[in-house]
Amino acid sequence: MADVFIQVLNDVVTDYAKSLVEKSRQGKKLSEQDYLFLMMYLSSKRIDDLRQDMDKKLDDLKSYVDKRFDDTKAEITSVKEEIKGLRDYTERKFEESRAYTDKKFEETNKKIEDLRNYVDNKFEELRTYTDKKFEDLRSYVNSKF
Repeated sequence: MADVFIQVLNDVVTDYAKSLVEKSRQGKKLSEQDYLFLMMYLSSKRIDDLRQDMDKKLDDLKSYVDKRFDDTKAEITSVKEEIKGLRDYTERKFEESRAYTDKKFEETNKKIEDLRNYVDNKFEELRTYTDKKFEDLRSYVNSKF
């Protein structure tokens, strides 16, 4: 209801201002109150125009800020996803490296064990051979004396 009243009042003021301008165009003399009313009306109109222009610029600025904020938010989300991907890749590669290293240690330990067994066997064979040769030598020396 108040909006309708304001609109009607605005229309009445505008119509009165138009009638004063028309009166001036016809060369009729305007009173001092008429000049003051026209000045106030023009000032009010100019203020309204500036307010509308300001509102439009603020809306444009708000839209720009919102867009920049959304763009920045999207970029941050993208970077977060990229970092997550890199972290997942790094963790996967770390696990692969750990598995490879563990496997190589097991293979190396087995090779060391196999080498130890081989060397032990060869020493045992050498000891047996040497003992036999000493025994043969002892038998030979005993037989000669």
